[in-house]
Amino acid sequence: MKSVLLFLLIIEIGFSCSAQRRKQSISDDSIINKWNHSIINIECIQSPSLKDYRHVMDLLSKKKIDASTAGKQINSIENNRARGYGTAIFAKYHGRHFLISARHVLWNEASGDSMAICPDIVLVENFDALPNDTSGTIIVDRMIDSAHPVKGKIGVTPLNGSVRVLNFSFVSDTAEIRSLSSLRNTDKVKDYFFSSSHDDIGIIDLDTVEFGNRFLQTLAKRGYVPIEISDVDTICRFRRLDPILCMGFPAETEYDITRQSWFRSTFEADLKSISMTTEGFIVDNPPESNYFEAAIFTYHGFSGGPVIRNNKLIGVVQGATYHIVRNPPPLGYSVLMHSQFIKASFIYQMLKEFTK
Repeated sequence: MKSVLLFLLIIEIGFSCSAQRRKQSISDDSIINKWNHSIINIECIQSPSLKDYRHVMDLLSKKKIDASTAGKQINSIENNRARGYGTAIFAKYHGRHFLISARHVLWNEASGDSMAICPDIVLVENFDALPNDTSGTIIVDRMIDSAHPVKGKIGVTPLNGSVRVLNFSFVSDTAEIRSLSSLRNTDKVKDYFFSSSHDDIGIIDLDTVEFGNRFLQTLAKRGYVPIEISDVDTICRFRRLDPILCMGFPAETEYDITRQSWFRSTFEADLKSISMTTEGFIVDNPPESNYFEAAIFTYHGFSGGPVIRNNKLIGVVQGATYHIVRNPPPLGYSVLMHSQFIKASFIYQMLKEFTK
């Protein structure tokens, strides 16, 4: 009897150690800290409404309003440009620097052009690290963990203070650049690349964008470090129940919201934020698809953020998928939802295509 109990105890200890090793493998502070310095919160500002512009100019031409009123109405149109927030991954490939995100985060929907990018993309400043914090991570009781209800982490990227920025029109050699504007996609110059709307990947080449080098200097000053191709899983043969991490900037982590004037909003975000890390596991990885599914918490603002397994990028947050489940009477139907992600193997192919 004692030998049986001892055998069961050994098995239990083995399972416990295995679970602990699994937990450590996906929650290691150094992994979170590394990826926390490679993700960027971006504010994407869409074009103003051309319809509203034309209406104001029509009223002015018909002398139904004066120039002063027209100016105020145009300012109002500029101030009310649609804004979206998401996550971008800072990456380096073949010596060039890129921002990788979900296409729907970067898309300028107001333009009516399916291939148009937002005219202004602004770096959202991250939460100032505590004076005694050098790890770049603060432990809090706000981790949302789909696999294990445990204490978790919200990432923090240390900053080097706040510096005023000048608009591009008046930019000086000492001014910081915290935004990207007037991105081009022509036969001669391609500042960005969009996949199909279904595959939902957008890539910005920071080395070709106007003032892109200055934007890179700002990222370096803030402590951001690009991931390399060695940090990317280019095959994506992971399996169901494999543990994963996901990182992003959901709306709940936004703070210090101050509405900027339309002038300042072209180079300064309306808010600051902190990143959130969640844990979960793979649900399905169909080999014929560019997508995979996972049981992990994501929310508005996570779009474009990395999914990480074994310290490698395996995908980018895209959205969610659902299945209709028919229950026995009298319950009827219910909906089963999973987060959906774009595979890093597809993103790698897009990078290769973009850099040809």
